[in-house]
Amino acid sequence: MKKAYTKDEAKELIARKAKESDKLVKYSIVYIKRVIRYYIRLMSWLYQMGKNTSTRYLLESLKRCGEEKISTKQLETYRKYYDGDLKTLEAKVQEIKESEIRDLNDILKCSSKMNVQQYLDLVDSSGRAGENNLFDKKGRSKTDTKVNLYYVQKTICTFYSKRALSARERRKEARNLIKDTLSKFYSVIDPDFDSSTKEMDTELLNKIFTDENVDRIADIIFLKINYFELQEVEEYVLYDWIERRIEKVITFRFIEDVFLDNKAKMQAAQKAKMLAAQKAKIQPAC
Repeated sequence: MKKAYTKDEAKELIARKAKESDKLVKYSIVYIKRVIRYYIRLMSWLYQMGKNTSTRYLLESLKRCGEEKISTKQLETYRKYYDGDLKTLEAKVQEIKESEIRDLNDILKCSSKMNVQQYLDLVDSSGRAGENNLFDKKGRSKTDTKVNLYYVQKTICTFYSKRALSARERRKEARNLIKDTLSKFYSVIDPDFDSSTKEMDTELLNKIFTDENVDRIADIIFLKINYFELQEVEEYVLYDWIERRIEKVITFRFIEDVFLDNKAKMQAAQKAKMLAAQKAKIQPAC
């Protein structure tokens, strides 16, 4: 693929194209930046949710088993970071929960600014969500009145943090989707970027998605999808993919659909494997 434009080259080209062409642009630079920042916030939130899990489980283990029966590692953490005080740990968990909801609220505000529908009215925030599904499968609204955003946010956080609700698998599915998306966006300015060997945690996100880099990425994407006919196959595939992730922004409902679909496929494969094994056992020997 061709070398990426520098910041100044991209700005100069944008100014020139704006003068030369009266073509209606598909997506503005401002909108593209919002999409990128939305994905960054979402990835950061997912990483933090996973990181907070050990603290939540420590409190659960202590309440269920007591200090005598928790693992040595958990006990060391409890004594080192919380002075062996249950109230200190409880306060930390409460702080974590509030932080998670605040960050989620920022994510939802970002999507609202982009007019991206998150289908929050389909979230069952009653605490009776069935079949481990965050959203109603048949698209039926779970409320006849105005959505209580706080309880909806609490429900989303619960589904992404509670072990019994397959939170770990759900987070993994979401991280894979968003990591792949952000990697593609970043490859606009660094075609050699290889995300497969990197954990896209908050530290890496802050390092590669600086304000300057986000501006540059957005400028180049704006040029490529609005003004240029892409000739190279590799470049065409990349920007076609990026445009689809701008046009159809990944939402919590999309993540849930992918998660449940993959879960069903895995269960079907396991069932088929078990049936094949059973069939092999009862098959008479020649």
